[in-house]
Amino acid sequence: MKTTHLLRHLVLVSIASLLYITAQGGKKIQEGKVTFEISYAGTAGDEHTHASMPREAITYFNGKKTRTEISMGNGMGSQIMIADQEKGTGVMLLDMMGKKVAIISDQKDAKKPEAQKPDVAVTDETKKIAGFDCRKATVTMHSDKGKDYAFDVWFTDDIGIRNGYNSQIDGINGYMLEFESRQGAGNMKFTAKSVEEIPVGQEMFEIPKDYTVMTQEEFKKSMTGGH
Repeated sequence: MKTTHLLRHLVLVSIASLLYITAQGGKKIQEGKVTFEISYAGTAGDEHTHASMPREAITYFNGKKTRTEISMGNGMGSQIMIADQEKGTGVMLLDMMGKKVAIISDQKDAKKPEAQKPDVAVTDETKKIAGFDCRKATVTMHSDKGKDYAFDVWFTDDIGIRNGYNSQIDGINGYMLEFESRQGAGNMKFTAKSVEEIPVGQEMFEIPKDYTVMTQEEFKKSMTGGH
């Protein structure tokens, strides 16, 4: 049971990493909220597993700090990712089965070998998403096992934030409002429903006092009985 919950939350870690964002210059939105709808295609699992998967992700941002919230279905808990691009650090807040844990990470934890960098082909194709003009790019991810796969990304440069931290994709100079994430044999698709310019207080980026702070390794050991 612990292993099942560990795998489920590790999947969410990969989801949240795609949503880390950081501020850019220019007269653009520097503080606000982005709401994503999550859909699935070809995802394996029974009805209970599908019902527990998240359907929405919300990212709040202010300057170089961001907070992404994802809730599981069926009361399976929630995940909050707080990132500070300037410091290159992140904190994952997990609330599952009454256990509240803050997992600390930094940019060096996410560094990948040169061979693993994706190929990005930006096209001239455009469409509107959540009221913003977006351009299409095709991203090809490489695997050390030779199982490459490609997916489409739609991004805008009309918002003063861009994807960053450990999810930075070289060649995409903007913020992704639609993208996919492969999970096993299936795909998760994120599409922005709205982008709002609203005040976001600094308290949104603080670790609550009732959370136990752990490193990633300490968390993994706690979920697998120390193995």
